[in-house]
Amino acid sequence: MDISSLVPMVTGQPNEPFLRSIGRDSAVLEELSKRWDKTTTTDRNCWPKFSIYSFYETKESPTAVDVWVLYSDT
Repeated sequence: MDISSLVPMVTGQPNEPFLRSIGRDSAVLEELSKRWDKTTTTDRNCWPKFSIYSFYETKESPTAVDVWVLYSDT
């Protein structure tokens, strides 16, 4: 996932590491993928335990934009 437009909005916040962990070339997602492959190819008995659902967007979403709004009391 391209997270470049989202990073400025979370920089310095507690959820920044999570966002970075799901970006392109993510070491976390690579490790999960390897574990999934190992589990599903070495233990065929695991399949009755899993129900897999896939979801994806069919329309493009607008890119997130960081907007600053100044309010005045007057």
